[in-house]
Amino acid sequence: MFDAAFDLEIRKAAIDRLMMTDEGISHCTALGIDPTIAQRFTAYRVGGAVTHRPCFELAISRIREESDRLVTIVERIVLKHMGFIV
Repeated sequence: MFDAAFDLEIRKAAIDRLMMTDEGISHCTALGIDPTIAQRFTAYRVGGAVTHRPCFELAISRIREESDRLVTIVERIVLKHMGFIV
């Protein structure tokens, strides 16, 4: 349950989503790179077949300036699960 809730919150800052916005495409164009470079997938074996799903955990963050943001996300998920916040 934690992983699903964490992924949902982190997805708000997902790099692949940003690169597909007008601003992201413009930024990539200015750098001379293809915006699809930000799209990453994980291979999952299901039975005998392999499926590829997008990686949702790749997000834009400045760890020195924004590590408290990740802690806040984790705290809110735990507190909500425990019923202390709605």
